[in-house]
Amino acid sequence: MKKAIAALLCLCALTGAAQEPESFAYRPAIPSPDAEKALLLDMDWADRRLVAVGAEGHIIYSDDTGATWQHAEVPVSLMLTAVDFPAADAGWAVGHEGITLRSTDRGATWSVALTGESIADLQIDSARELVEEARAQLENASEEEREDAQWALEDAQFALEDAERAREEGITYPALNVWFENERTGYITGAYGLLLRTDDAGETWKLHSHRLDNPNGYHLYDITRSPSGALLIAGEAGQLHRSRDDGETWEALDSPYEGSFFGVMATQQGSALIFGLRGRIFRSADGGDTWAPVEVPGESTLFGGQVFPDGRI
Repeated sequence: MKKAIAALLCLCALTGAAQEPESFAYRPAIPSPDAEKALLLDMDWADRRLVAVGAEGHIIYSDDTGATWQHAEVPVSLMLTAVDFPAADAGWAVGHEGITLRSTDRGATWSVALTGESIADLQIDSARELVEEARAQLENASEEEREDAQWALEDAQFALEDAERAREEGITYPALNVWFENERTGYITGAYGLLLRTDDAGETWKLHSHRLDNPNGYHLYDITRSPSGALLIAGEAGQLHRSRDDGETWEALDSPYEGSFFGVMATQQGSALIFGLRGRIFRSADGGDTWAPVEVPGESTLFGGQVFPDGRI
């Protein structure tokens, strides 16, 4: 009888171990025969190959301009929101929970480059640096500057506590877009003001969120370089940010619209376009100093666009 009970307990233990919940999101994406008809959120060229990303970690590619599609090997089943290929053998895709994927074979296979946890660690490191900077400023502050410096230090300490708490609770921020200006320099924008930058082809990433004047943590949806040479970021609630020194410092621009902008692009005619909610499009010919509305039919929300080689948009 004791042997039977022992065997039963052993069986229950094994069954319980086998039934431990495993996050579906971190299982490899499951190929679907209808993936090209499912929710796909972005697409880019890898040389002559089309690569599209979307729901449940689906990444599909076509070598015949979309007539047929094949599934890529993807290590996660998370929603993927954007893809960018600065070169055929240098592909990047981002998505929910801060996931960032990398491909070196034109999108056929992918590996994890960043997770939400690694981004949380970057946020903690950045917050600690800001605390040290604020503490040094307080120590060197004059009598007139001391009160403001004290407030700045307390704000930095609160931000560090928030970052550490978020890491402990497993809070992650969705990555919403990825854009590489070249094979080495790239940006990731995301929810709650997330902004990351790499200058070594993704070997390391740095958090740049704190460089923006975005105290409410509005989502950042897109980034590009304008014809004037400035970097432009478009986001939630009319957020527009510009950098004229390659991302070292940023300034918030006056927005022509309080609704969200989901895209920003440079045209061959030398202007910049921003577009988004309710079909609103605005054009700037002076690097973002001023914006003029562009009349378009209908009010369908605009999420993306493309400039063709012949200049058509």
